[in-house]
Amino acid sequence: MNDTTSSLIGGFLMLLAVVAFGIYSIVALFAIYAGFAHILPSLLAIIAMILCFMLRIEWFTAIACFIGAWKAWHWPWYGALAFTSPALLLLVPGVIILLIGEIKERLAR
Repeated sequence: MNDTTSSLIGGFLMLLAVVAFGIYSIVALFAIYAGFAHILPSLLAIIAMILCFMLRIEWFTAIACFIGAWKAWHWPWYGALAFTSPALLLLVPGVIILLIGEIKERLAR
């Protein structure tokens, strides 16, 4: 593969990642609204969303996103958790691999 082909493939993958993240963000906004609307009336849900984004209260929007996916969209709790915090999908296996490596190193001594 030459440099031109490699950069084209890299650019395409970057564009694909940006589009996928944009779609995920839009769906997450709907989940956040659904979570707030599950607890509050619609107008107050919109106001709560705006205040949380303006004041940068990320933990509250994460909880609302989880409640929206779990209760309003009727997802299982583990699916809602994976949707709310996709970094956990990468973090948990990484921690497990790190622990296995540490155990193997201690057993080798």
